[in-house]
Amino acid sequence: MSNSHHHHHHRDVYEQGVPYTSMPSPTPSAYPGFLPPPPGAEGAQRSHSPSHPYLHPGDMRTSPPYQQISSSRPTSPSGVGSRGVSLYAGASQAASASDPQDASASPSRTGGILSKLIKRDPLNPPPPSFSRAADPRFPYPAFQPIWLHGLHKKHLEACFSLIPPTSFVNPHPFATHDVGEVDWVRFLEDIQIAGALTGQQRLISNIAPISMHVGATGFLITKAIEGRMKRKKEQPVTELIEIWNDHFFRPRRMYVILFKGSEPLMGPPNQTLAPPGFDAPLRRTRSGSSSSSSSSSSSSSSDGRKGKSKAERKAHKQMKKGQKEQRRADKKAKRAQEKADRSASKREKKKEKSLKDTYSLAVCAL
Repeated sequence: MSNSHHHHHHRDVYEQGVPYTSMPSPTPSAYPGFLPPPPGAEGAQRSHSPSHPYLHPGDMRTSPPYQQISSSRPTSPSGVGSRGVSLYAGASQAASASDPQDASASPSRTGGILSKLIKRDPLNPPPPSFSRAADPRFPYPAFQPIWLHGLHKKHLEACFSLIPPTSFVNPHPFATHDVGEVDWVRFLEDIQIAGALTGQQRLISNIAPISMHVGATGFLITKAIEGRMKRKKEQPVTELIEIWNDHFFRPRRMYVILFKGSEPLMGPPNQTLAPPGFDAPLRRTRSGSSSSSSSSSSSSSSDGRKGKSKAERKAHKQMKKGQKEQRRADKKAKRAQEKADRSASKREKKKEKSLKDTYSLAVCAL
């Protein structure tokens, strides 16, 4: 399929399934916002499910709302993931359009991406998203948690592709909660920067500039962070996510949690949320262990009788033989079941081991 046909196809999907328009703004750093879908649009969009209002990162630059971003920035919100150019590092122009489009930050390019991103402090000045109040025209409905899974065995500076979480609901929760694509890409870029920081480069030292920009609530962040952080290794990232929660996501009736495997690294201690793929613990069955207990008590009463007929003795002998064969079959079935249980348990442990070091982001409704 040619590139032109590919882009034309995505433009058709965009126009049919995502009836959003860009909200005008007088500022040069305008963020694209989405108006609530018109009445009846939700039913018309269900035929496209599963989907979300964001196109594949390689085609975002052809989407109408993102052509209206200030020309001082690259027009592709996926600039970091696909071309190694940061939207927020003062880059004046994206790389040539002939560069291959890639949905994720490949390991070979991660270093180059970070070298550009790391020059930017994620919190000083604070992200423009923090100063954009939640739009009251959006419906902000409840939704089931949506997930963005990181790449296996990758640390936080390289594991998350610059794409929105997958949702099987139309419209995507971001489209009904005033989360623009530029907001989400900036958030993931900031996670990359924070994930590359060493222990001495704590983000907590940058909270004061935020307090000056967003008011007294900034001083409450430290207390929230102290009660929720569990690990020092991921602490700069969990601190950053908590700041984004307080100043951007919670006003939009949602919040983000970082997971490592099935373990939440932040949030309330009693939560039961777990990423998809982490099933309930395997329940071992005990079939065949009680089936032979009732068959051995019926033959003892006549053992002591004298003068049994030949036919009775033969029948008794056959019954004993049948009971013995039944016990042997029960033991064999039990061993087979235990072997199957061990095999299933081993597979489950292997699966969990492969997932336990993988990071995920959960976006939940408030």
